[in-house]
Amino acid sequence: MTMKNNTLRVILYGLTWFLGIVSLTLAVDAALLRSKQPDILFWSGKKLLFCTGVSFLGLFALCIAQKFQPTFKSDANRSLTPEKVFIFLLGIVFLSQLKEPATTAGDLEFQMEGLRQYVRGDVNEFNSLRIPIKNGNLAEDRVEPI
Repeated sequence: MTMKNNTLRVILYGLTWFLGIVSLTLAVDAALLRSKQPDILFWSGKKLLFCTGVSFLGLFALCIAQKFQPTFKSDANRSLTPEKVFIFLLGIVFLSQLKEPATTAGDLEFQMEGLRQYVRGDVNEFNSLRIPIKNGNLAEDRVEPI
């Protein structure tokens, strides 16, 4: 009976811990995105309500997970802790991203292109960019500060 009860505690602990971590990740992800029509600071009312609700759900799930945390007789039985699972999943995600080379976009793309042009000697100033570049107007040929 104790083994079955302990297995149930481990399953409930894992599920509630996972729900808490995913909820908090969603809340942080949503909070980092600025709303198009902000009401309060950078967020709309709906987004602020969503972030607050999902944060409370995540914290509540982690509190419940703490109550279900299984008790082991020794630390030798506790080989698959949440920290180890996190590091393992992080390693898998990291390895899956190695197949594609690193890229830059947005403002960094122009700064990287300016750095390449400076290293090649196309421009005399470090933080300058010779136009045209990709998707630029080919009729123009000028140097602009970034």
